[in-house]
Amino acid sequence: MLKYLSYISIIAFILCGFSLRTNAIESQDSTIIDHIKSEAGDKVNIYLPDELLEKLKPHDSKQSEPSDSKPKTGGTMQKVVGFRVQVFSDNNHRTAKSEALVKERNIISRFPQIGTYLSYKPPFWRLRVGDFRTHGEAMEILQQIKREFPGYAREIIIVQDRVNVIL
Repeated sequence: MLKYLSYISIIAFILCGFSLRTNAIESQDSTIIDHIKSEAGDKVNIYLPDELLEKLKPHDSKQSEPSDSKPKTGGTMQKVVGFRVQVFSDNNHRTAKSEALVKERNIISRFPQIGTYLSYKPPFWRLRVGDFRTHGEAMEILQQIKREFPGYAREIIIVQDRVNVIL
């Protein structure tokens, strides 16, 4: 009996140490890159595009703004009432997020100049694209998206939203 208690004590001690190590790793606000560097020292070279590095950084899951939402010229960025093309909206908790991400990647690959806005407002995941001041501008992009992705055509609509404009 004493033999089994000592085995149980050893197992409990190991599990406790593993649990503390796991919690210490999870509690840090760092990226996987930081973790790899801290574990391996300066022996690891990591080569990746800036876009991937941005996606690896911790961010707010409520809404992801596109990297091109900052002004590229001397103007100031302002939010005004305008229009966006809503490409996806769904509340299926099992598939909505992954489907929205796939559609976002597809839109970015064909229309890299248009900003994408993926948002989660419970229970809906939504993908909207563009920053248009007029309904007509949004309609032009809607038609282009429908031509490029006929499978998306059924759910694509124009919605009024607060959009980013350079003043």
